[in-house]
Amino acid sequence: MSTNAELYEQDFYTWSLTTAAAIRNGEWKDLTPPRDRAWTAPVTVISTLACLLVVMIGMTGCAAIAALPITLPSGPSGSGPTSVLTLTEVHLQQRNYRVIRLNVTGTSQGFALLGLLMLKPPDAAEAFASLYEDGNLRVLIAERRALAFVNVMQTSSAPYFLLFSLPQITFRVDVVEFVEP
Repeated sequence: MSTNAELYEQDFYTWSLTTAAAIRNGEWKDLTPPRDRAWTAPVTVISTLACLLVVMIGMTGCAAIAALPITLPSGPSGSGPTSVLTLTEVHLQQRNYRVIRLNVTGTSQGFALLGLLMLKPPDAAEAFASLYEDGNLRVLIAERRALAFVNVMQTSSAPYFLLFSLPQITFRVDVVEFVEP
């Protein structure tokens, strides 16, 4: 009978059956891993990709690479960023409304290391909370006034610097109040 490495070179199927039987019987000393591409290729591929990534970052900077979708858990459930937007359509054709505030903005800023690893993503709920604060809307809501956001616009930006980027979400709205005609 040939050795384990020789059997691997001659008949892979028989080698896998005998190796599995040897492992089940606890005969670890007789097994020697074969030395060929199947055992060394993953290390070579990973190191080659790492070198290519370093060369690409060095030649183009972090701005050319999109941020990876790796985020740290946030919020009480630890489930990551959440979306809070819903769509409601209101036709403002009659004189049953008046404009309360124009161009109220709210912003949330995040942080991405090397422009790749998103450590703190910008949060839409945080941007809306800042919108309420900046527009002094909490007082109006406390008075139980019938308010609505119209002309809602979301903009996203991510300025890249040498070692990091600062992604940000900004919401711009106009606030109207519904009144009796």
